[in-house]
Amino acid sequence: MESMDISNLANLSNLEILKNFKLIKQGAEAKIYTGIYQNKKSIIKERFTKTYRHPDLDRAINRKRTKMEVKLLQNAATLNINCPKVYFSDHTNGIIVMELIENSVTCREFILNLVKKKLSEEEMEAKLKILSEQIGKIIGKLHLNLIVHGDLTTSNILIQNYENDDYKIVVIDFGLSYKTNLTSQFEDKAVDLYVLERALLSTHSQQADFIFKNILVGYEAECGPNKKQILERLELVRQRGRKRSMIG
Repeated sequence: MESMDISNLANLSNLEILKNFKLIKQGAEAKIYTGIYQNKKSIIKERFTKTYRHPDLDRAINRKRTKMEVKLLQNAATLNINCPKVYFSDHTNGIIVMELIENSVTCREFILNLVKKKLSEEEMEAKLKILSEQIGKIIGKLHLNLIVHGDLTTSNILIQNYENDDYKIVVIDFGLSYKTNLTSQFEDKAVDLYVLERALLSTHSQQADFIFKNILVGYEAECGPNKKQILERLELVRQRGRKRSMIG
């Protein structure tokens, strides 16, 4: 695949522009492509126009979210949190070109494959404990620095070099991330954790309680002096969630 400089291109949806890139995923907010950018294997994220929004509002929202995503990816990297490197961004057109994390699977796949192995319960729990505590430490470090991910699921965490015990955990998709503040931080952090807990229950129902318990062990080690307030707020968020479930 030939390298192509897209630094001056306005819209990746143009077929001529996309001839060297492959669409691999379309979500609710963006299209994801793979290709070569400046001789590097890359992921290209394009926030597309929402026709139900006023064009001016749509452009403003996409510009703001793109700018925030790039900023927080870079902030996370300065905290020594593994996340994709940003190679290029165009805030006006909602485009981010970033590192492709090679030799990786999602954490979701990693856990599902681990469960399929014929391991003893002791071996399984030991591996899940190590994984979960590392994930918890990463989230704790983000939260300590007032970064809320906004979409914590095991699909938005990659396991690189997953065949080895010294694998690397990489956090991706900061598209809904934001900086919280001292006024709303406990609520925002608690909701972030609750989203992950619900995702675990949905995807890894049999292992969810064990995984999340150990995520919290790692989280408490890194989240700073306000862990008591955050965990108390998490319980309140859970109660609200249960009430909503009962109401339907």
